[in-house]
Amino acid sequence: MSGEGNSLKGENRVIDINRYLGSSHYVNPIGGIPLYEKQHFTEYGLKPSFLQPEGIDYPQ
Repeated sequence: MSGEGNSLKGENRVIDINRYLGSSHYVNPIGGIPLYEKQHFTEYGLKPSFLQPEGIDYPQ
């Protein structure tokens, strides 16, 4: 990784790991939207996506 090891936190750590792995796309659950700045990811060549699960109806 960047050599900063575990000193990176949050979004910066996610970006560092993805760059180390050669990723171009980062997928996260929808709850991550307020945690990550899309522009910060794109500056490093990463496309962020957020999964929105579909509602499931269960018969009661």
